[in-house]
Amino acid sequence: MDNNFRNSDDGDLEGKEHPNPDYLFPRLFYQNISRTRERLCIIVLNNPKMFRKLLMIKENEMIR
Repeated sequence: MDNNFRNSDDGDLEGKEHPNPDYLFPRLFYQNISRTRERLCIIVLNNPKMFRKLLMIKENEMIR
């Protein structure tokens, strides 16, 4: 996940508009992670805000 992704004020995942109108970054992301069968690895590149958000989500899941 690079700087094409961010969280909205409501906490929803948003993506920048893709030059090709047939591609929507958030939908492509959800489509790809929903196909994961065993292990999911997310790479965050040059997007520290998204990285912090993902760490917070992971920490909350580990506490439960």
